[in-house]
Amino acid sequence: MTPETPDDELGDRPSSVPAASSQLVHCADGLLVSFAEPLGQDGLTVGGHRPITPPPTPATEASMPDGRTWRRLWVQKDHLVAEFVGAGFAEISQGSIHFDSALDPEVLRHLVLDHLVPLELTRRGHLVLHAAVASTPGSTKARGGVALAGPSGAGKSTLTAFLGSQGWNVGGDDGITVTHEETLRAQPTYSSVRLTPEGAALLEIPPENSTEIAGKKRLTNLTSWESPAFHDLNLVAFIEPTTETSEASFTALSPVQAHAHLFGCCFHLSFADAAELERINDALGDLARNCSVGVLSVPRGLDGLASAEQALLAELS
Repeated sequence: MTPETPDDELGDRPSSVPAASSQLVHCADGLLVSFAEPLGQDGLTVGGHRPITPPPTPATEASMPDGRTWRRLWVQKDHLVAEFVGAGFAEISQGSIHFDSALDPEVLRHLVLDHLVPLELTRRGHLVLHAAVASTPGSTKARGGVALAGPSGAGKSTLTAFLGSQGWNVGGDDGITVTHEETLRAQPTYSSVRLTPEGAALLEIPPENSTEIAGKKRLTNLTSWESPAFHDLNLVAFIEPTTETSEASFTALSPVQAHAHLFGCCFHLSFADAAELERINDALGDLARNCSVGVLSVPRGLDGLASAEQALLAELS
């Protein structure tokens, strides 16, 4: 099982190929994704649909909380194949992404950016976490970047958008790469924040400040399509929703607990690949030793989000 989970509905596949978007999307590590013009093998170009045959080897499966498989993944030396159950097959090979049938443009974009890009970045050797990232605003004494992790539905996107409304520098809400050279740094896999309709209503996001994508609302006033910026990473907070009457709190995890939590939220290609698991475990161990990792209890409602912000600022002070 891998940490990333699908949206509730991927939608029906249309009978004709949708018009390609001309937008060039800047992703982590300088990776470019084009929905139109070819980029070559250094980037990823989304092409038309064609038949895709998965390799004969066993797939790595990702399951929903109720046990249903929603994705199967096959990774070869020079390409990968993914089956999104109910939406079809996709293949990344030689700098191109192809699907086995035409998809609604919103669904296509969602599967490429929110699922295939993190997998490709993992295949290229990056440590990729299913998490949001934001940095403290200049109006506070606290300084640093925070990764907000948690399963779908925990509220990380809502909290991320709330922090953005309070002046925080928001990178993205769904995936980050983590590097450690002189300092720990996090970079969003691509710059975007997507809210459920309920989250957008809670934060009173005006309709003109969002666009529809795969049943959610992508905010247009917090992020841009420019190259994702790096954030100094000081804190990883695993969100745990609580009742509206409670106060937000941060509980630090031991290094062993932190490693287990981090392993559960990182993107994996294959649990059968011993070299990959060793690489991921080494990177997670380094992260757990050099960054504060804990559980952030977040009460429901706007007051709870404000309380969570204060808890984060207290940890960073």
